[in-house]
Amino acid sequence: MGNKKFDVGIVGYWYATNYGSTLTYYALSEAIKKIGYTTVLIDRPEKETDREGEDVFSRKFLKTRCNISESVRNGELGKLSDLCDTFVVGSDQVWTKDAIRYFGYMFFLSFVDDTKNKIAYAPSFGKASFDVSEDVKAKVYYYLHRFNNISVREDTGKQLLKKDYDIDATHVLDPVFLLDAADYVPIAQDSRIKTSGDYILAYILDPTEDIELYLKNVSNKLKMNIKIILDGRKGTFENNKSKFALYDKEILSDVDVTDWVKLFLDAQYVLTDSHHGLAMAIIFNKNFICYANYRRGYTRFTSLLTKVGLLHRMINNSSEVTDELLYDNIDYAKVKERFQVEIDQSKNWLKKSLAMKGKPWSHEFYVLKYEINELKKSIGFVQDSFNKIQSDMIKLAKYTDEEINNLYKEIGNNS
Repeated sequence: MGNKKFDVGIVGYWYATNYGSTLTYYALSEAIKKIGYTTVLIDRPEKETDREGEDVFSRKFLKTRCNISESVRNGELGKLSDLCDTFVVGSDQVWTKDAIRYFGYMFFLSFVDDTKNKIAYAPSFGKASFDVSEDVKAKVYYYLHRFNNISVREDTGKQLLKKDYDIDATHVLDPVFLLDAADYVPIAQDSRIKTSGDYILAYILDPTEDIELYLKNVSNKLKMNIKIILDGRKGTFENNKSKFALYDKEILSDVDVTDWVKLFLDAQYVLTDSHHGLAMAIIFNKNFICYANYRRGYTRFTSLLTKVGLLHRMINNSSEVTDELLYDNIDYAKVKERFQVEIDQSKNWLKKSLAMKGKPWSHEFYVLKYEINELKKSIGFVQDSFNKIQSDMIKLAKYTDEEINNLYKEIGNNS
């Protein structure tokens, strides 16, 4: 890539073999381009060490549609700081203990110079808590306060940032909603897969016997064939396929991102336990039933479905697939009217954040601020302990006085 510079560098797990994740980073890049900036995806350090390799659908798809930075050696990420004026942490579970173990504080933009604009668009902690050591917490606090603006994709992340890191984050939508359905059609047109006739698309990440029953019941009642896409991650396909004893020919293999989009676009009905499967069903205005997936961030499902007024379309087991739910067509005119406000707010947040300038002051201030807050907590703990000890001492003194008085009475009575 030589000495070419870009406006915005996007950091995250864009190379992971997950269809939804791949499309998320593509959508974020495209949304930023629509605002008027050039973009580049920041590659992982030492990409040759990636266990999934480089011959994966995520890289194949993105390298034809996005700029990708060089992959530097570990410890040399700082070289990439001069590549862009703004860096964006993308939307994924990037703020986790595993991410820190593998990549240090890269996803907290530790390698980016203070003078650069640093923003976070809808990243996730993966869960409602971030249980790390005090040393790690101090470093995370330090890096987070270098950001110009932070948004998250879940309410739990917003609450965590306020409680533990003294940050008021904004809740925004997943980047896939920053593009319109029409923006995804050219991707589907690049697919070589043939779709004909009415079919149900099932995109399932975590197969179970009950999910298989859920697929069977819907397929039988709607009298439609079913096409099944499983998790694209290497090493999981055969294992997941073995859990669907009723299906064989219906399970599609070697699905790339263009196929994935086309299969959603042309489907008559969608069944999924995936957040991004749910997102694509909404984008393409499909009737759907979503199977709650607690392993993949349950609050992501409830948050999105509540925003669009479709929480009733989620089930927890196959027995909840009623005829009323199955045959009830979604009124997408109402959904759009309700959801467009959220989309516009997310777009405006991104546009405003990208126009910010890097913080000119030293971030050591935030380390000191963190230490002061921790000291306040310690003082509060000591004060609480002192108050308890004082209360216990008063109780003990009162008890001792009573015992001494009783002893005097006893001596007086005996004399």
